[in-house]
Amino acid sequence: MLNSLKISAGESVAVFGTGAVGMAAIMASRIAGAQPIIGVDIIPTRLALAAQLGAGHTIDNRAGGVRSRISAITGGRVANGSR
Repeated sequence: MLNSLKISAGESVAVFGTGAVGMAAIMASRIAGAQPIIGVDIIPTRLALAAQLGAGHTIDNRAGGVRSRISAITGGRVANGSR
């Protein structure tokens, strides 16, 4: 997140999958000053940990409507992982 994507302060970030790599991405986004940071997963305990590590919002992917929920949180803009 810090080196490859060059996340900047104030950018919105959505992390899909909050396993070890996703948690690292959340923590790096927090260090970079990204806001908001959204963790998306299907495992409630992982989402709870993501919130503790810096995700200001979490979305349970099992509930559906992930795209619209992210848009509502971010105003439609998140960092693009294909930079």
